[in-house]
Amino acid sequence: MAGEIQSASFVVRLRVDPSERRRWWGEAQHVETGERIAFRDQAKLLEFLQRHLRELEDTR
Repeated sequence: MAGEIQSASFVVRLRVDPSERRRWWGEAQHVETGERIAFRDQAKLLEFLQRHLRELEDTR
C-alpha cells in the first residue's frame, strides 16, 4: 500500500558490570526475526541496527 509506514522493532538491554570498572555490555534483539547479538561496544550494536534498517529500506 502506498504511504504505508514500515517499522522495525528492537529490544536492547544494557548492563554494567561493577567488577570490571563499571564496563558496560549488552544484548540486542530484532523483534521481527528473533535474531540476537551480544555486544561490548557501541560499534557492534550500531552495525546490527543499521543492517536491519537497511533491509527495511530495501523492501520499499
